[in-house]
Amino acid sequence: MSWIRVISTKVARPLNGCIDYNCFVTYVNKLSKTARTHSGFIESDSHWKGNKYNTIVSISTWSSKESWDNWLDSATREKIYNKHKKNILKEEHVFLRKRKISNNIFLL
Repeated sequence: MSWIRVISTKVARPLNGCIDYNCFVTYVNKLSKTARTHSGFIESDSHWKGNKYNTIVSISTWSSKESWDNWLDSATREKIYNKHKKNILKEEHVFLRKRKISNNIFLL
């Protein structure tokens, strides 16, 4: 089975009109650090979405969809989420599989 990539988008929840960036970034960093110890994790990278400092997009690579699903549904991840959920407006996850074509041509 081939590896997969997951694009996770996390949007901060404004509280009293302001976003607690420290809590938001702490949440994303804690997830990343803890995922690194989870079976099947390969690598990840996180980015602010454009000029919006309320949205972080993380791209992670996992050995299989099953490994990703196990992490997503794990008690460890749930515990981290529950601690920070008041600061999170939305989370979305999309997984991608690599095409199995030998002559990949980049198209603009």
